[in-house]
Amino acid sequence: MGLPQHRLVYEYLSRSLDEFSEVRELVIAIRDASEAHGEAASLADTLHPDICPRNIKTQKDRDGHTRGYLIDWDHSTNIPQKPERDSTWQFTAVRLLRDGQPAPIQDRIDGVESFFHLLIWMTLRYTAHGMNNVQLTASLRHNFDGFWWDSEEGRMASSFRTSGLWRFGDLIFKRARFGNQGIRVVLRNMYRVLFQRYTNTEASDPDDSDRLLRGRHQITISVKEWALKSLDEPRWMPDLLHEVLEDEKIDWQTNKDRTEYEFPEIPLPHYLEFLY
Repeated sequence: MGLPQHRLVYEYLSRSLDEFSEVRELVIAIRDASEAHGEAASLADTLHPDICPRNIKTQKDRDGHTRGYLIDWDHSTNIPQKPERDSTWQFTAVRLLRDGQPAPIQDRIDGVESFFHLLIWMTLRYTAHGMNNVQLTASLRHNFDGFWWDSEEGRMASSFRTSGLWRFGDLIFKRARFGNQGIRVVLRNMYRVLFQRYTNTEASDPDDSDRLLRGRHQITISVKEWALKSLDEPRWMPDLLHEVLEDEKIDWQTNKDRTEYEFPEIPLPHYLEFLY
């Protein structure tokens, strides 16, 4: 039995996600695509398995308003069946990359996490920040690729893709120094919630006699419960993005333009060229 075919007819010419002109357009596109993703899962028990740049299109109407569209539904699956196609490695939820038996089945919240990985990747690649080209190349490889040749160490190195979301905290709050306030607010608000998917409240359970540590531990548990409850709501992500987009106190104009970066060529030993 063949896969069902889906076709979208656009009223206006569509563009790829990376062809946005201003940062705000990128966030609008992610908001709209995440809304479609959530509605398909919650209303039709249908899961889109591959959240990645090539599967999100944008267009502007005659009034100049941007809209985003989630495409390529041909490999969608009924929840909770396992999708026939895996998601793109760089944007796959960490939970699905870890070894485990039985292997976990992708769910709607994994897709929400994929939108988060995608947005970080896009903002590093195409928006203003404080990293130079060498730092940017290293950050993209460490956080999104599987393995690469570390020319300084002279060996193959592996990424942090299976280590949880903690690595993004330092990047978002310190190292990247994103130039657009709207992007900073969006990423920080998303991180605070999604990070809780991978916090282990049981491993740090303190002794009952230590009241201070017990109080802190209870706060940790409460924060995790709040975050997981938020993620259970299919509209959590589009509503979060919409709120930041409509907040008049947030500056979307400073460093609003799409930014191009050059990536240095890193020589690869001839005996490893076949990997690439």
